Amino acid sequence: WLVCCLRPNDVGQADRMNREVMLRQVQDLRLADAVHLSGGHSIIWPLKAFRHRYANLAPTLNDSVSDEDACRLLVKSTAAGEGTVGKDKVYGGEIFEQLMEHKLEELQVGAQHLEGTKSEMRQLMDEKLEADQQMRARQQEEQLENQRLAQEKAQKEIDSIRGQHEDAAKQQQELLQKLQEQQMELQKQQQEQMEALRQQQTLELERLRKQHEDASAAATHSGISLVSGASAPAAEPLNAAPATPE
Repeated sequence: WLVCCLRPNDVGQADRMNREVMLRQVQDLRLADAVHLSGGHSIIWPLKAFRHRYANLAPTLNDSVSDEDACRLLVKSTAAGEGTVGKDKVYGGEIFEQLMEHKLEELQVGAQHLEGTKSEMRQLMDEKLEADQQMRARQQEEQLENQRLAQEKAQKEIDSIRGQHEDAAKQQQELLQKLQEQQMELQKQQQEQMEALRQQQTLELERLRKQHEDASAAATHSGISLVSGASAPAAEPLNAAPATPE
């Protein structure tokens, strides 16, 4: 790949493009030649040299016709679609050069070789067509392979995300189950504490009740003793002297 960076203007201002500045850079970098070469045009002729080489293929051309127009006519009449005429050069590939040379050979050797030359040209065109078809087939295979790899990559990413979601859901489920177990354990401890407190209260109430009964029994016994002492008559002395009458 060939990457060229062009300045849109000479003042360094954004959102502003100067056509003359851009065109000057394109000419300085010879991007037109690069584009033609990247398109399969591997051979370059200057206009004058091309016209001088193949001028006999168009005998009607005269000096009043410019080199650019003459070259365009030669390319169009001899190998249309194979070559390109630029501002100061002619661009083409090996097939284009072979076609032009075959035309010269046909002109030089005469009509007896015309049929063979046509056959060779057809063969060249067939070979070019077959090469183009093979290239397109390879490009299609590469595109299919790239699509397959992209799909596999996307599927792996989906599986990875799904796995992460499943792990997160599993962790969440485990955490929820752990919280439930902790809650059940806490409830169990609370129930045990409530049961122990209830038993403690029962024992305390039983102790208080027994203490109260003991106190009541003691108070009752003390009350009976007091009542018995107050109601008993005083004993008379056994040896008391009888009263003497006056």
